[in-house]
Amino acid sequence: MPTWRRLGVAPGFVQITAPVTFAYREHAAMVSKCHDRLLAGTWASIRAERAGLYPGGKARAAERRRILTRHIRPVALGCLRQGLRRDAWHLYASTFAWNAALGRIKYLAAFPLVAATEEVRRVNWGRSN
Repeated sequence: MPTWRRLGVAPGFVQITAPVTFAYREHAAMVSKCHDRLLAGTWASIRAERAGLYPGGKARAAERRRILTRHIRPVALGCLRQGLRRDAWHLYASTFAWNAALGRIKYLAAFPLVAATEEVRRVNWGRSN
């Protein structure tokens, strides 16, 4: 499990609420720059949640799933844009119950529409080449 996901329950954890602060380092080897690694990491996060490896137990399940789905949705949509329909639909189906429980109705309804739009775009692009 990535260290940053355990920070909130680590002894000595300090949360800075003001001013809002966030930092990250960008480099060529970043997981977000390599789709295969990003997808593998996304699945690892889903498996870890299902296996109960994240802290907080049932009391924090909704909070964890809110955070996880916020990261998973862009990966699923990115899969659609890259033509990885099977991966996209698998992520969507695997997290459907979490999104439904969180009331993410817009995402659940829009995903099939985005998938259809991407498919039409792919077919039309293939005809024009």
